[in-house]
Amino acid sequence: FLPQRLQRLMLERYYPWGGASNSKWLDPTEPMYLANCLEFHSLQGPLEVFSRAAANKFFGGLSTCENALTDWKTWGEDWFVHHCMQTLEVKKAEGYGLLNDMWCHDQYLNTGHTYWEECQANGPTCKDLDAAVWHPYKSPEMVETCLRQALEVETGWALAET
Repeated sequence: FLPQRLQRLMLERYYPWGGASNSKWLDPTEPMYLANCLEFHSLQGPLEVFSRAAANKFFGGLSTCENALTDWKTWGEDWFVHHCMQTLEVKKAEGYGLLNDMWCHDQYLNTGHTYWEECQANGPTCKDLDAAVWHPYKSPEMVETCLRQALEVETGWALAET
């Protein structure tokens, strides 16, 4: 996860002073969250972005969601949050591409195949300047490789392996 990249991408995509078109502007005072998995049109756990108003509505409405969503105890927390936000009528905005997640099976860049397929063929693949999060990398070696790739693309510097 590269928080500085997420901040840059949010400014570029969603705020007028960052260059976003009027159709994508997000009002930070409006309850909204970003869906980041195109395959399921949902929020996935590796990256959860909410406005402050959405977070307040979510925490204030937890009991409503627990009562309305009868199967919630069998879900992962990201699936619960996504469905709770829908139950509470929080606006869902498009945040696709901020997360490269092997389980979403979204197309990877313009390669014609999914991020999962890219990783299967080439190992950790974290060179996409339009993503701030890559998932799942579980071993320290895979995380290090991913972060090194992401930072090399971001800075243009070749980083030494440890």
